[in-house]
Amino acid sequence: TWLGLMRVSCGSLVMPKKEEEFRKKREAAVWLTVIQLVSRERRPCL
Repeated sequence: TWLGLMRVSCGSLVMPKKEEEFRKKREAAVWLTVIQLVSRERRPCL
């Protein structure tokens, strides 16, 4: 796909380590947000 080609040309070939770190950080941030939302839904009184 176009996005895949963009990633290969811009990220993976040039600096794979940085790309990997960025992806992990982004995933961690997403998970934190999801956990916060879920815990907020479970405890509406707080």
